[in-house]
Amino acid sequence: MKFQIQQNKLHDEVKKRIFDGFVSQAIESTGINGLSEEPISFEIYHKTEFVGDIVVQLFWGQLHIGK
Repeated sequence: MKFQIQQNKLHDEVKKRIFDGFVSQAIESTGINGLSEEPISFEIYHKTEFVGDIVVQLFWGQLHIGK
């Protein structure tokens, strides 16, 4: 089986799918919803070209970092 991996900006639809999965798994495991705030994206540019981003969020009292 082969998979295709695409690199894209973190669009709202994808962000919702990812964080909904985190939340449902965490609530199922702990019984509480620990999302404290909306995630923040640090976008990286070289001159005017988008290079990437890092997404951070407080999640059950811990800082979670994704790219």
